[in-house]
Amino acid sequence: MHPVLVEVGKNSRNVMGNFCNLKILVAQINTIVGDIEKNTKKIIRGIEKAKKINADFVIFPELTIPGYIPLDIILRQGFIEKNQQAILEILPHTKGINAIIGYIDTKDDKAHINAYDPSSLAYLSNRKIFNTAAFIENGKIKGKYYKQYPPSFDIYDEKRFFAPGKETPIFSYKGMKFSINICEDIWIDGGPAEEAAKKGADTIFNLSASPFFPGKLEIRKRMIKDKAKMHRLNIVYTNLIGAQDGIVFEGGSFAVDNTGKIIWQAPSFQEDYLLIPSESANAEITYERIPALFNAIILGLKDYFIKNGFNKTVIGISGGIDSAIILTLAVYAFGKENVMGIMMPSEITSEENKRDAVKLLNNLGVKFYNVSISELYEIYKKNLSPHLKNIENTITGQNLQARIRGNILMAFSNTMNALVLATGNKSEIAMGYNTLYGDTVGALAPIADVYKTDVYLLGRYINKIMGNIIPENIFIKPPTAELKKGQRDEDDLPPYRILDKILRLIFEENKSIDEIVEAGFDKKLVTDILRKIRRNEYKRNQLPPVIKVSEKSFGYGRRIPITNHYIK
Repeated sequence: MHPVLVEVGKNSRNVMGNFCNLKILVAQINTIVGDIEKNTKKIIRGIEKAKKINADFVIFPELTIPGYIPLDIILRQGFIEKNQQAILEILPHTKGINAIIGYIDTKDDKAHINAYDPSSLAYLSNRKIFNTAAFIENGKIKGKYYKQYPPSFDIYDEKRFFAPGKETPIFSYKGMKFSINICEDIWIDGGPAEEAAKKGADTIFNLSASPFFPGKLEIRKRMIKDKAKMHRLNIVYTNLIGAQDGIVFEGGSFAVDNTGKIIWQAPSFQEDYLLIPSESANAEITYERIPALFNAIILGLKDYFIKNGFNKTVIGISGGIDSAIILTLAVYAFGKENVMGIMMPSEITSEENKRDAVKLLNNLGVKFYNVSISELYEIYKKNLSPHLKNIENTITGQNLQARIRGNILMAFSNTMNALVLATGNKSEIAMGYNTLYGDTVGALAPIADVYKTDVYLLGRYINKIMGNIIPENIFIKPPTAELKKGQRDEDDLPPYRILDKILRLIFEENKSIDEIVEAGFDKKLVTDILRKIRRNEYKRNQLPPVIKVSEKSFGYGRRIPITNHYIK
């Protein structure tokens, strides 16, 4: 996409000082963790774009060169050196322009030797490691900023790798006095932003890798506006775009003048290079929750597949809402030619569900296969009957069906070099209403962070933008796992409209039983839900990677011991 040039309006000059006289290109780019060569080439292209439009500055996101975040790859011998060498390769391309680029830097420090972790070569080589932003002016590194508050919460574990910086340097260019900070630093009250203001800075450039959940962008903007007003600072916030192992970074970079007004905002969920500031009075962009959820999942799907070298997927299709959503999302993300649907009916499968599945597959134009599991299930029962009596109408018999289906999906996956997408939603997974090694088979779980009630809303939105592709009957029939005759989800679970409200209070708000009861829910029901959540933690620890679209998703952002007895 070409850079968009917007001239600064006269009405902005009285509040922005010399900042308004500069052209600043924000490079909201999608990087790949560990692909230093490709990331470096993309940075150089961004610099060249900035030079072509005579920009003064080009700003990149946090850890641009190594990608965010390499985790224990950081400890591999040679990785940090390769990332440092990349900065030197970039320097000649910055002749005639300024650039601020994220990378990993080091300082010699014999006192930092970590004798307790012999695998950590980076630490054992007498160095401190820093999450760094380099300020490059006309081909030379003029200064560095080391992140002062490496976070250690939710998905973050930066303290495992990075030492905290101590300094807040101030730089000057054409009358603008500016400072740099990185992601978490801007959130800290009394932190680097306040220090920069006290030292006379009028502008801050923040390099971020801040993950998505609905409403997070508005939280960021509200916080930055408050900081700008409080300290009379212009703030340019450059956020990473892209997904890494299910963590979605939506971009949405923006700039705020020193009155707290948004003067420019980049779109979310797309890579772009845009020049700021803007004279538009309507520069601020807002997003509705369900469309944002849809865009985040699509970005998570695309990046997981593309960055791992895949473009085809296999999905088990049941005629229910969850597999319908996954199928339509996959077609939207990859095109129908790269999606295969596998119907796996049994003697229990209703004609209604078969019709709905076929109608959906035909609506989408997806190639599909019909593989009955009835004969396979009978063989299992026959061979197990000498050892396990009367399994047909038990949980064992139900789980066998799901696991047979999982094996079939993996056979197609292996043969066709296509990844399986797991179809479980957050509500069912929370309650353990999913079969381990059956429903959990897959390389990625796209809606495992989406509650069942939101799955239906997502489906309605998909029909709105794709033309009623999901048959109406899929929305209105009672949901069922269909592993025994007449089975309905609500035979085993509370109604989703109630269950999801309670689950949100548990996962997103960490409420206790008493607090949830005070909110109007039955104590016995709440206690039973918490017991089931605790009892099924071992299943969630074996899930595929989950696309994170809430404040607290299943995965490495949620660290609950499998062995624990606390439910209060």
